[in-house]
Amino acid sequence: MGYETLVVERRGPVGWLVFNRPRSGNAMDGAMFTELERAWTELDADDAVRVIVNTGNVIAASDATFLDPHVSVGQVSAFETIGLLRKMPAEAVMRMALVGRHERMPAQRAYELGMVSQVVDPPERLREEAQALGDKLARNSPAAMAATKRALWEAMEHGLTEACRLGGRELMAMWGHPDQEEGPLAFAGKRDPVWQPMGRS
Repeated sequence: MGYETLVVERRGPVGWLVFNRPRSGNAMDGAMFTELERAWTELDADDAVRVIVNTGNVIAASDATFLDPHVSVGQVSAFETIGLLRKMPAEAVMRMALVGRHERMPAQRAYELGMVSQVVDPPERLREEAQALGDKLARNSPAAMAATKRALWEAMEHGLTEACRLGGRELMAMWGHPDQEEGPLAFAGKRDPVWQPMGRS
């Protein structure tokens, strides 16, 4: 079953989830929210897909701009900007949230403020660079990456002591996992590791 607001692709171990509403500037609507849930579930269930790239996150082209239009259309800016407060200075987030659609932030400024981790120039290389990053991620242990993501997300919800306790729990949960033996053996043997698929041990 196809998608009306998204393009879903697979390129090796990297799944691509591309917003496809050019006439509305790729703004989300109810249909896109519904399709996003289905697309993420579809890609997540595909054993061949190790990384999912959404063209709106990971990195930005040098000609990209960012804005938060919520208050300009009578809506509350909450979830997106609350998340950004964990990454960027509060003043920059407040400005984006309260100025609305009347000002755009250039990609270079977003990089300087920590909103994006990389700016690609020239812009035409964006997908190539995103694919390369996805390929790098896909080379790592799926189980170790899943545990690392849980530890880092939990750290955003707690103070330092509790975050370290929970992170230690994730670390210990990996003890005895086949990937913990395979990784050092592959490194010593100068070969690529053969990781266990998710959900298996």
